Amino acid sequence: MRLSQPVRGNTVLQPVGRALQLYGLGPMVVEGNHLVSGGLTAPTPGNVEAHALEIINLGQSAELIAEGSMPSFYGFMPAPPLQGDPDELFLCHGDVMLAGNQHLTTLDRDTGYLTFSTIAIGWSVNASENRFEDTHLDNGAALMTDVSLVTTAALNITALNTATRCILAFDVDPLAGTTPNLQDVNNIMYYDTGDCATIGTYIVYWLTFV
Repeated sequence: MRLSQPVRGNTVLQPVGRALQLYGLGPMVVEGNHLVSGGLTAPTPGNVEAHALEIINLGQSAELIAEGSMPSFYGFMPAPPLQGDPDELFLCHGDVMLAGNQHLTTLDRDTGYLTFSTIAIGWSVNASENRFEDTHLDNGAALMTDVSLVTTAALNITALNTATRCILAFDVDPLAGTTPNLQDVNNIMYYDTGDCATIGTYIVYWLTFV
């Protein structure tokens, strides 16, 4: 089994760019960190990258061995293609734990905007008890940040988080609606003008068709 390095108890002050960018195989634990990011500015239209925190686990799960083949919905995972040596992929446990972190973006109100602040993707994701504080209004009262947190996983618990803007959680078959494998509960968003559902529809389209 391949293990990823835990990220615990760090203070990161990144004036321009992501405070954390983590790609890999094996269990990922990001816990108890204070992460400050100036964010990436001027994203291209339709850009779906995280601009402050990005965590993508490319590992698969031993749970898939019983399937005998890759599920058809597994195309949501990013490149590179994941089929390969079972010792390298199937047994590396593609799990992400994002817990108890404090995250702040300090994007200048006149220099750009954040489409997605934080993204976490894996076979299973547990994102809980995090605080995401994002710059949300520019000097003209236009929205600067659309989504504070988006999570996507086959087994997804996104709960008890507090954010400035939208918190959106998906399983890997988003058109199926709410399933037992998705728990999106008790999250608090300070600034939701009713647009979070619309943004969620766009992400569903991206996960399903792009």
